[in-house]
Order: sequence, then structure tokens, then C-alpha cells
Amino acid sequence: MGDNVLDPAWTTYDKRALYTTYDVTPYLKRGSNAVGVMLGDGWYKSKQLLLQMNVELAGGKRASIVSGPSWKAHDGPITSDSVWDGEVYDARLE
Repeated sequence: MGDNVLDPAWTTYDKRALYTTYDVTPYLKRGSNAVGVMLGDGWYKSKQLLLQMNVELAGGKRASIVSGPSWKAHDGPITSDSVWDGEVYDARLE
């Protein structure tokens, strides 16, 4: 979302884990919606995602959507990436 890169910033990963929050309200439509995420290697270790979306429904009811093993994943056009060496993008894989 937006133009954020390397977000959240570097930290001492054995002491804390940073996270980023977004307001997705403007992107939601009536009916079914989907979540798409592109991950890079970032500052520490490999691609990882932990997502929790807290939603307030009509009438004040609340729900949480949490990522898990049932989520689908596939490779994209970025074949490698590094904080120090940039990325390799293969447009044939779009």
C-alpha cells in the first residue's frame, strides 16, 4: 500500500519485532474482497507474513481475519531481492 519500502525499519530482531498498520477501509467494496501481498527478503531472514485484519461490520459486530496455512502463495516476477544489491525483476513472470 502506498510507496513504502523497507517498512518497518531495521531493529535488533532478537529483541523486538516491528510491524506496520494500514487503514484499508477505502479499498473495501460491498461483497467479497481479497488480500494480495508482495513480500521481499527485507532486513532479516526470508519472506514471511503475519497478517491480522480487524474489521468492524455493519451493526458494530467485529471480526478478525488472520493469515495462516490455508492462504495461497505463488512466486512473482521478482526473482531475487536484497537490501544491499537491489532486485531482479523478470517481466516474463507477470
